[in-house]
Order: sequence, then structure tokens, then C-alpha cells
Amino acid sequence: MKVNQSVTRRTFLNATAAASSGPLLLRRTAHGAGANDRIVMGAIGMGNQGRGDLRRFLGFSEVQVVAVCDVVGRHAKLAKSMVDERYGNQDCQVTSDFRDIVHRDDIDAVLIATPDHWHAIISIEAMMFGKDVYCEKPECLTIREGRRMAEIARQYGRVFSGGSQRVWGDYNWFHRMVRGGAIGEVKEAWVNVGGPSGPCLLPPQEIPDDVDWDMWLGPAPQRPFHSQLIRGGFRPFRDYSGGGTTDWGCHTFGGAMFCLELHETGPTEILPPDGDERSQMTVKFANGVQIHHGGGWDGIINFAGPEGRISEADCLNDHFHRVV
Repeated sequence: MKVNQSVTRRTFLNATAAASSGPLLLRRTAHGAGANDRIVMGAIGMGNQGRGDLRRFLGFSEVQVVAVCDVVGRHAKLAKSMVDERYGNQDCQVTSDFRDIVHRDDIDAVLIATPDHWHAIISIEAMMFGKDVYCEKPECLTIREGRRMAEIARQYGRVFSGGSQRVWGDYNWFHRMVRGGAIGEVKEAWVNVGGPSGPCLLPPQEIPDDVDWDMWLGPAPQRPFHSQLIRGGFRPFRDYSGGGTTDWGCHTFGGAMFCLELHETGPTEILPPDGDERSQMTVKFANGVQIHHGGGWDGIINFAGPEGRISEADCLNDHFHRVV
């Protein structure tokens, strides 16, 4: 089934129901599965990252994967073979249309590992049809999409989980140092990741027989097929992703904000580079903290306080530079 190109990301998001301000209900699974029940799952977006996530879900005895989806036929077939081998049958459904999965009444939760420009639409549709969601990072393409996803999760009482374990798993040393006061009250941090995405100028190629190119594009503008885009090489292009700023930035900006206890807030001001005094983007928060995109001195995250500064090398060596 082809996606109607007149249905843009904006019109889809505008069409979703008005969100309430109720709390997010965090519970074990949709439909309250008991101890003898499995969480029935569908998996959407079965490229390399998606199949890696699928393999991990298949390792849980509490999970039963019943359907996989990808617009690239060979990706979907590889995913189906993984599922069928795990359960010793040929029962896994294969589809190229995510709606075939999120509209199923017997599915409790979905894995979403599509390119970034599809995350919000599929997540919202899944939650509105009663599914809990695990979505790969970056969870959305725009701030507005992210806010709508959170609103829908609250309105429909769904569990939404994002794939950015590095926020704690890789960066907890920083959390302990900063929150523990090792360098004093931190008011400035640097996140040293790649820049934003740009226009896609890849030359046209012939569409393979097993690729539903219209469905891959979905809400994005029409453009010719190129194989780089279906092999995970979509991140440099703004119609599909935010580039390095959102790819690794979701880990590192998220890690810095969690470290500074800003993870349940947002910036009050975003200052782009001006080519003069400000060489990098800076985000400011209500408490006076500033986080800079780039400009740090070592590794991927840096913090400075009145009593010292810390960097990735300090994290690896478990020490920091104290101001004397």
C-alpha cells in the first residue's frame, strides 16, 4: 500500500486528538498481562539496527514476536527468518505497511527502528491503537513531534521508551561527579558531536523490485531512490534526520541534561552560531545553565564549574582537574 504523498508530517500530527495533561502511566505491559502470558510484539523497521534490537527482544522469554515490517523486502525476510528460527515455526507475519501491525488487536507493544522521519507518525498511530512503544533514537525529527508524542502517550496511557541507554550507561561517572559537587555548581557544559543535516543531493538510481520507495519516503518530500538511504545512510539529510546533532546528540545532550538535572525541562533560549562572537549553538535554561554544541576541549562531553572541570578523559581515568 502506497503512502499518499499529500499527507504530510504536519497534517498527520495536526489530525491527532488534542492531548490531555494527565500523568504517563508506567506499567508492565499493555492489557495487564499476567505471569503466564507473554508480551506480544511487532517489529517495524528491520535494517541492521532494527534486527539487532529484534534479536535482543527475542532473547526475553516474556516476549512473543508475531510480525515484522520493512519496506525493503530482503530486510523483512531476514527478520522473519530470525523470528521463525527462534520459535521453530513459520508463523511470523511479514508486511511492508506498519499499519498492518499497529492495527492488530492481539499485539501489545511494538519496536520502531525505522529512519527518523517515520518515528513520530508510527509511534503516535501505535499508541492511539493501544500499543506500548520502544522507539529507536532519535525518537523524533522535531521538537513539535516530540511534544505531541509525549502528549499522546499521556492521553492514551501508554508506555513509551526510547533507545538512548548511553545517557546513564556511558555517562554515569559525570552524573556522580557533577551531582556530587566535585567541581562546584556547574553552569556550563559542552557537547562535542557532529553538526546538523543538510539537503539530499544524491543522484537518482533505479528502484529495486523489493523496495517500496513511496512507503520509505512517507511524509518526506518526493525524491528519486538512492541505495545509500536504505542502508542506514540517511542521517546527513534533513528530510530524514537531524544529522550528528540528533544522532549522537540525543545521547550526549541527553546525558548532559540528565547530569545537570534538566532532563524534565527544556531550554528557554536557543542561540544559533552568528559567525562572530558565537561560533557554536548554545542552549540556555531557566536556572542559568548553558550547554554548547561543540567547543569543548576533550572527548564528547565536558563540564566546567568554579572548582574544576571534567572531560571524557577524566571519566576514563576517574580523575578531574580541580581549580587551585
